[in-house]
Amino acid sequence: MKTITLLLLLITGIGLQAQSLDCSGMKTGKFYIPDPKLDYQIERTEEFQYEKIGKIEITTRIVWLSDCEYKLIFVKGNKAY
Repeated sequence: MKTITLLLLLITGIGLQAQSLDCSGMKTGKFYIPDPKLDYQIERTEEFQYEKIGKIEITTRIVWLSDCEYKLIFVKGNKAY
């Protein structure tokens, strides 16, 4: 009985596959973080990310490390920053 159960689990496990991660929709565009206290907006181009949090405005350069991983390099901020 244990052998049959183990065999069924192995057969079921072989047919399962992990979902592939697709981050292409996050590389460029306008994004909003819902927060009732802050107006948080992000605009991302292929090279830069512009963040606006209330009166604060920040510009960063995007360096893509992989399809879904990136780092931001600070470029400038306004007086409120």
